[in-house]
Amino acid sequence: MPTVKHYPASERSKIIAAVKRGVSVTTLAEKHGITRASIHGWLRDHDEWQRLKRSGQIPPAISRHLAAIKAENRALQTRVAQLEAQSDAMGMI
Repeated sequence: MPTVKHYPASERSKIIAAVKRGVSVTTLAEKHGITRASIHGWLRDHDEWQRLKRSGQIPPAISRHLAAIKAENRALQTRVAQLEAQSDAMGMI
C-alpha cells in the first residue's frame, strides 16, 4: 500500500514529464510508491495551470513573483543543507 509522502514540486514535475512522454501511470505509481489518483491529480493541476497561463488569466507579474519565490526557496534549501552538513561535521546532530 502506498504511504503518504509529500513530493516536492521538482519530483512532481519529473513524474508529470514522464507521463507526458508516455510512461504508464501505473508503472510510475508502483516505482514511486504513490497512488495513481495522486498522479492523475497532479496532471490535472498541471494542465489547468498551463491553460490559465496560456489564456492570460494569470498575469505575468504573478508568474514572475512565483518564479522569484521558487528561486528563494531553492537558495534557502541549499543553505539549510549546508548548515546540516556543517553541524554533522561538528558532531552537533
